[in-house]
Amino acid sequence: MGNKITTAILTALAIFLASPAFADRIINDNYLSHDSDNTNTKQHFIGFQKKLEHSPHNSIISARLGSISVSTNNDHESLSALKLSSEHDIINSHLSLRLTPARGSDWQPILAGATISHKPSNAWYGELFMDRELIDSISGIRNKLLLDTTGISLDYQINSEFMAVGALYKQSITDNNRRTGHVFRIIYTPKKYEWFNIQTRSKLLNGKINGNGYFSPLRLEEHWLLTTFSTTTANDKWSLKLQTGLGQQTVDQQSPNNTMLAELKIRGWQTDHFGIQARLGYTNNGSFSTSTSASNYNYRYMNLSLIGSW
Repeated sequence: MGNKITTAILTALAIFLASPAFADRIINDNYLSHDSDNTNTKQHFIGFQKKLEHSPHNSIISARLGSISVSTNNDHESLSALKLSSEHDIINSHLSLRLTPARGSDWQPILAGATISHKPSNAWYGELFMDRELIDSISGIRNKLLLDTTGISLDYQINSEFMAVGALYKQSITDNNRRTGHVFRIIYTPKKYEWFNIQTRSKLLNGKINGNGYFSPLRLEEHWLLTTFSTTTANDKWSLKLQTGLGQQTVDQQSPNNTMLAELKIRGWQTDHFGIQARLGYTNNGSFSTSTSASNYNYRYMNLSLIGSW
């Protein structure tokens, strides 16, 4: 009963803060995913975003109340959560802060994150980041597993057509698993066809132990060739971006599996006061699966954000 009362109070507060008298925008965020292990993940949040008019740092604050749930054919775990965030410009840098107190049936994890980005010149861009997140599987939530990530990424514009991107990160999970990883990309955008780019992406992740109830091998290696097509429509009110790719994934130095992905992003304003952001994707990762009976793993997901602005 206490949880229901708390949720009702927070919902009423979120609706009040999302009113036109207070907020610049009302935002409804939704995330759905389904995989071939019959695992479904759902996230639904609603709240507000407001720019602080007299802030010297162009500060923006937001709060969103909602729920996170993971289910299979015969099992289910869920949490309620309040997502708080703020954005601040500081000289040539940008600071993003995130705090998400959550509440499950028998625990109250506090998730958090921070990112600081800096652009010292037109050629260089860098980020430092840290996050605490859920292991969003049923056993991960039930076993109260949290994932801490710290890392750095750098972008370098080699010339007008080529960019190099690299990232290094370390991860710690509360079951004593430790992981280190890096990602490297080369992106080519031809001058004459700026609506198109092609990139190579390589990822290597090394773990201390195999994950129990979540996917985390001792060694994961991925190599991708990706193409991206971008366009705008309706006098630039809508933007569309399609990314497709083929690659290979190697788990624990076994035989590599062929992989593919496709992702569509849509963003735009239906009217001056109503906007939509959507992302739909599909990946197929060969025999990558937490289910030993499956010979092929695929994953489908959708993000949908509805935005009211005035």
